[in-house]
Amino acid sequence: MNRIDRLLAIILELQDRKQLRAEDLAAIFEVSTRTIYRDIQALSEAGVPLISRNRSTFWVTRWQKSMSKSYLT
Repeated sequence: MNRIDRLLAIILELQDRKQLRAEDLAAIFEVSTRTIYRDIQALSEAGVPLISRNRSTFWVTRWQKSMSKSYLT
């Protein structure tokens, strides 16, 4: 899976679940936690409304959850 595909998949995973730890995302996408941190940073810089707790648990704000998944494809 290339990075762009993974970034989109991370958004979709965070929409489907209440919150996920970086370790959980790393296991799902079979990458290192460091890669997940870089991806989360890239998503945040791109304007995706993410919230983190203790820099290891992430979720998408209510606005993002209400956005249609078809909008992202």
